[in-house]
Amino acid sequence: MSDTDDKPGTEVPRQDQAAEDAVPEGKPQLSKIVAEAMEHHQAQRFQQAEVLYRQVLQHDPENVDALHLLGVLASQNGKHEAAVQLISKAIEIKPNVSVFYFNLGMALAALGRYEPALMCYVNTIELNPMDFKAHTRIADIFYLSGRIEEAIKQYEHVLTINPDFLEAHNGLSVARLKHDTARQKQEPKLFLKDTPPPEKLN
Repeated sequence: MSDTDDKPGTEVPRQDQAAEDAVPEGKPQLSKIVAEAMEHHQAQRFQQAEVLYRQVLQHDPENVDALHLLGVLASQNGKHEAAVQLISKAIEIKPNVSVFYFNLGMALAALGRYEPALMCYVNTIELNPMDFKAHTRIADIFYLSGRIEEAIKQYEHVLTINPDFLEAHNGLSVARLKHDTARQKQEPKLFLKDTPPPEKLN
């Protein structure tokens, strides 16, 4: 249900969205390398981006932008466990960046670990209450966990934040259809006396 143009799920921040103070004093050249890596990343030149992120981490193992974005790249390449480890480390170092939690949630959800993913999205919203994508991911988890009524309410809430968000409209339609189908199956079928059920009629 992703609306990104990259591989499904994670978000690659713009250069102006990188975590502040990611590059230690005395290593300003690393910020230029991170910026170059992000350009490759956004253009889906993943191999070039990975080389540069790792180059930064060789010089500064606690560079949160490089850790986070290398984790995003790992998740985009299907290496979700590696993504969880890398992004978690970035969060340990700098725990107040909403996009870190969002992308950690995406990696956890890809592994089927819905409860910790849900908590990541909650943390995202605590830092950025209007992040409609995080609200949508919460609705997705409710749906995947069989909590259909909660999913419907959550999708509806997303649309109060961003009425034009197509992904939430689609999710709401699917959730409502599932809810209505389940309700119809639960409703008792009434037949006239001495009239066989429809499947027994000739």
